[in-house]
Amino acid sequence: MNGKLAMTDRTGGHKQSNSETASIQKALWIVVSNPTIGTGAGATGMFFYDIGSDRDVQPRSSVQLVGAYTHTDSCFVGLMNSLHVLQDQVRSKAGLFHATINNEYRDPLGGEADFSTDVLAAFAQVTCRIKGDWFLGIQGIVFGVQYRPDTTQDGDYLDRVGAEETTSGGIGPVVSYDSRDNIHYPRSGTLAAAKGFYKPSSWGNEADYAVGGLAKLWDDDLADLITEDLYYSVGAGIRFMINTDQKINFRIDAAAGNGDNKGICVGIREAF
Repeated sequence: MNGKLAMTDRTGGHKQSNSETASIQKALWIVVSNPTIGTGAGATGMFFYDIGSDRDVQPRSSVQLVGAYTHTDSCFVGLMNSLHVLQDQVRSKAGLFHATINNEYRDPLGGEADFSTDVLAAFAQVTCRIKGDWFLGIQGIVFGVQYRPDTTQDGDYLDRVGAEETTSGGIGPVVSYDSRDNIHYPRSGTLAAAKGFYKPSSWGNEADYAVGGLAKLWDDDLADLITEDLYYSVGAGIRFMINTDQKINFRIDAAAGNGDNKGICVGIREAF
């Protein structure tokens, strides 16, 4: 479970007055609680900027930096960028993420190992407006995992259980529908997306397989949610592992927030 407490502003979307075209920076603290990396805190910051002169019809682009540290001496950092160009005819997203996770593995049948897992991932997505509010594009990901045992004995144990360093990748399509009146702080409209990855064995995966997902943002009136004050949301989800070899889960998540706003996400994807 991840938690965030944030202050928001109203800049960064489609419509802007001349006084709102200056670059905007925002920062906030985050609280993290996850069974993999532990409980801790961090911070995230976002910088909004404009590309070109079509500010009345083009959403603001943004770059975001996030990082956190937990009680298990684990940490992660991520850098993400979102671009809107050519009067919002082309959209792109890219991210680079690194995590160091300290593990203490205890086998109920005997044996133990203390080691760190280094994860490095890069992601990119490009979509083009094909008609009206419909977008079509492509996405790709590269994922690397390395193990660093604390002692030689820990390394021997990892060898016995078959833990291997891997570098893998995938590529897939993206189809989305976006009728929101404001990309960053919508008051009305719908966002729906279907996307997936094909991960061939020739790209470092254990076997040829595909994963995908579908998400939708409810098109309820969000006017009550847009506020200068703090606002809250709560959510829950379930996971069912449908492929134990590839660690692929069927997942469904639901959330609700201020103003009777709600959302749901359904997907088939790899476990973290």
